[in-house]
Amino acid sequence: MSQQEPPRFNLRLTPDLQKRIKHAAIESERSVNAEILARLETTFSPDPTAQLAAVLRPFASLGDHDRAKIVELLAQTVDILAKGTAKR
Repeated sequence: MSQQEPPRFNLRLTPDLQKRIKHAAIESERSVNAEILARLETTFSPDPTAQLAAVLRPFASLGDHDRAKIVELLAQTVDILAKGTAKR
């Protein structure tokens, strides 16, 4: 039994958008097709801001000192993640 090829979809892009997608694909080291698929997938993903708010909601009952420490640790984590992303 042969594997079925995924359906094809013809899409018209403005020259500017096509250029931006090509640059984004190069930056993320993906093909143009993979870049478009990845970006489409993110539009169907849950809102990361809402997810983060739900995760952090229980921390609202902590004292000021503990909340400040959590904010400090989260800021450090974001800095570390940003450095890893910048290296790509």
